[in-house]
Amino acid sequence: MQMLREMTAIDHERAITAVRAWSKFIESGSGRQHHVAFETLESYLPYRIRDVGEMYWYGMMTFGLAITIPEAEDEICKRLVGPAFAMLCLTNDLFSWEKEHQSAIQRGSDSVPNAIWVLMREHSIGVEEAKAMCRRLIKQKVSEYLDIVEQNRGNTNLSPDLRRYLDAMQYTLSGNAVWSLDSPRYKSSGNHADLQKPILNGGVVAKPEAPEANIEWWCSSETGRQAHTTRGMQRLTSLYLGWHHEALVM
Repeated sequence: MQMLREMTAIDHERAITAVRAWSKFIESGSGRQHHVAFETLESYLPYRIRDVGEMYWYGMMTFGLAITIPEAEDEICKRLVGPAFAMLCLTNDLFSWEKEHQSAIQRGSDSVPNAIWVLMREHSIGVEEAKAMCRRLIKQKVSEYLDIVEQNRGNTNLSPDLRRYLDAMQYTLSGNAVWSLDSPRYKSSGNHADLQKPILNGGVVAKPEAPEANIEWWCSSETGRQAHTTRGMQRLTSLYLGWHHEALVM
């Protein structure tokens, strides 16, 4: 309630929009189908997008950016950002796999509400193959979304606020990927408060153990130069996903 009061004091109209969006998230997502054993990624992703907090994300971004997307654009907005939310879901599932798999074992469940598990079942493959497939899908979704942003940057058929929302969303993709690398949420041991202190004090670790995780290495390489010249820094979003020295080395 304190946060809501503060938000309302800053921007009453958009605070109400955010609260309504959060209410939709609670009603339709928030783990409601975690017990379902999805057979395909196609059937899993629409649920996962709701569950990852699509409406919560929308509420936070529209409030934080001080934008108002017309109600008439709700459906087109949802369609245009679809690949972005798919990428966020797949990224989350990739990083949280070990934790969620262990949790399923502990509660005696034979299914895991995670894209890695769905891919394993759908394609009859092992964990590592499913992870590799998930990484490829993430990069594909990033590429799809960046194309959508570029194609609509000057589209005057869309409201200025929707175009701003589309543009801003691409930065949440890279931000989420970087956050996932060091998030205490995905650590198997340790006190969360203690794990967060170094991040609060010093930021995200710039150079994890793997040498290829050094951003300077990427920027000086052919791959890095290409990323800068073809798509800008946003292209590095997909590269971040190969930097995790424990599970994501490509």
